[in-house]
Amino acid sequence: MIFWEIFKNSIKLPNKKAMRQINQVGMDYTVFYMFLLLAIISIPSFFDQVIGNNGPDIDVNIFLFTVYFFIFFYLPLVLIIFGLISLLAYISVIFANIVQRKLTFGLLWKWIAYTTTIPFVIYTLVALFYDFSVTYLAITAIYSFTLVVIMILSFPKRRT
Repeated sequence: MIFWEIFKNSIKLPNKKAMRQINQVGMDYTVFYMFLLLAIISIPSFFDQVIGNNGPDIDVNIFLFTVYFFIFFYLPLVLIIFGLISLLAYISVIFANIVQRKLTFGLLWKWIAYTTTIPFVIYTLVALFYDFSVTYLAITAIYSFTLVVIMILSFPKRRT
């Protein structure tokens, strides 16, 4: 139930009420939400590889193929996405310090993670029918960073 609330609030970002409710979500839920979201966006690639496997090794056990897919596709995807989120959060911390907002790396990481919901859902729906290139990841990063900049600027300035 909490993941449904997280999903609804992440779609509403950069709404201030959604930002407040997302700020109250623990980091453990955020990381697990990202694992679930990345598992969902992996489904089109999994089906594409299962259906596209027409070679002589078609008799591979589905369990072994799933383990192979998990090790060589899902885990690298998680590492790349988490690394990109961390890089964007670091850049966001620098931006927040420049505009004199008191925001931490963890909070900005959480915000960026939740801003990826809409692009990832769109990717999942469209990837079932069309192939995507790596440029979609760059577009997602620009979209997430733009939303985080809007959220940073809506946050009150530091008191001196």
